[in-house]
Amino acid sequence: MFYILHGADFLKRNQKVLQLVETLLSKKPEPLLVKIDAGEINSRGLDEFILGQGLFEQKLIVVLNGFIDSKERREEILEKAEALASSENIFITNDEEISPKIILELGEHAQKIQEFSIKSGVINKFNVFALGDSIGTRDRMGAWVNFLKSVEYGAEAEEIHGIVLWQLKSIALAKSAQGDSDKLKKAGVSPFVAGKAIRYSKNYTESELKKSMSNLVTLYHDSHRGILELGSGLEKFILETV
Repeated sequence: MFYILHGADFLKRNQKVLQLVETLLSKKPEPLLVKIDAGEINSRGLDEFILGQGLFEQKLIVVLNGFIDSKERREEILEKAEALASSENIFITNDEEISPKIILELGEHAQKIQEFSIKSGVINKFNVFALGDSIGTRDRMGAWVNFLKSVEYGAEAEEIHGIVLWQLKSIALAKSAQGDSDKLKKAGVSPFVAGKAIRYSKNYTESELKKSMSNLVTLYHDSHRGILELGSGLEKFILETV
């Protein structure tokens, strides 16, 4: 099965991707969700996803980000569109701009094509602190959406990293203080932040918080050593940790 989602309205498009993924996950028996950016896979790897062989025994839901936006990957999608459609696994392409010509070429193979255009005005700048709240409530899908929004609206990876680490530190302080607001006040935490952190502390164990903060620090240093890109590392952290 092959779904094509595209358009300049990044927020609505990615929300639809998430809704579609959630619907498909609820229908398939123990599926495995795989998310791939255009620069992360070679053509042989894509064949393995289409065939569902090798390391993968579960049925797959594969989100392909930017494959049609990418000139190199676009040719790959066009060449393998029929195989994507006939695969037992499910493929969702998520792209900003697709020409009418490409739509026509892919249309006969796609289960559904949906466009998300910006109809009017400028979208308000995203409040990056909403990401911290999603992490506090352990809303994984919400945290992912908020991460994507923050990137789309221009937040730097280091700014996002700082918000995530700050939120987890606040929760860890609330956890160690056992919800005592006076102790948090003495530690320099504002009443507003303390109130949220106390509520969120019920969603994490101390060991989870320590491990998460340690992983974030390692992620930051690894990005500065050139081992990985901070933004993609943060996205993986959110999807695996929240």
